[in-house]
Amino acid sequence: MKLISLIPAILLSASATFASAAGPVIIDLDSANAPFMSVKDGKAVGIYPAIIQAAFKHMNVAVTLQPEPWKRALEETDNGKAGIGGVYKNADREKKYDFSDKLFTEKIQVFYSKTAPVAFGRLDDLKGKKVGVIRGWSYGDDFDEARKTGAVIAEDGDSDEGNIRKLDAGHLDVVIAVAGMEGALPSVVTGLVEVPVIAVPTSVGYGASFHGLAALLGMLSACASGIAVVNIDNGFGAGYLAALILRGRKSASPAP
Repeated sequence: MKLISLIPAILLSASATFASAAGPVIIDLDSANAPFMSVKDGKAVGIYPAIIQAAFKHMNVAVTLQPEPWKRALEETDNGKAGIGGVYKNADREKKYDFSDKLFTEKIQVFYSKTAPVAFGRLDDLKGKKVGVIRGWSYGDDFDEARKTGAVIAEDGDSDEGNIRKLDAGHLDVVIAVAGMEGALPSVVTGLVEVPVIAVPTSVGYGASFHGLAALLGMLSACASGIAVVNIDNGFGAGYLAALILRGRKSASPAP
């Protein structure tokens, strides 16, 4: 996997009509993109909801976060019914939306299979390749334009995890997904293996990492089954837990 050259910003957008409305500010978020934003017990959870809640609390402004299918969230924003959180900024959206200041920065990576490596250094290297992306997401103006012209064959999926599965099965050449330092990787790995995954958030990050807090919140909000999360930089705790799991499996194994 390699870093792609674009670094999109995660922003909160709201239409001008909506922004002037009375009452709590209503923000739609994707209901199926853990650990960034998803739904649990009818409520929006994940990294983006946590950051947005904190921002509105700091401004002393009431906010209601609504988990919605991403397509519906975009439509409601276009119709002035709600704002939208966790949306990537591009030229087309700047014409329609009123963006807040940057809330979060992500780095995007290109993932490929070791059995079919792809030499990647710039966007032109993806021409003619079947690329897995998330439905309704923008990956920067250059990529969006390449998709429109057919230079890049983009295949929409519902999640990074699903796209990684397609890559593993040989149905995609590459997958564009968010880098792992903000806590997304454990959810992806859990979807690919049938063993427990111990997630260790790191204090080393970029953007609004808050010394590992963003990664910790993302891992704790993950909806995937089979994840155990330890504290920030607690590699010893993760290793000890792994040893206990292995010891339990050994003692449960039948004697030869």
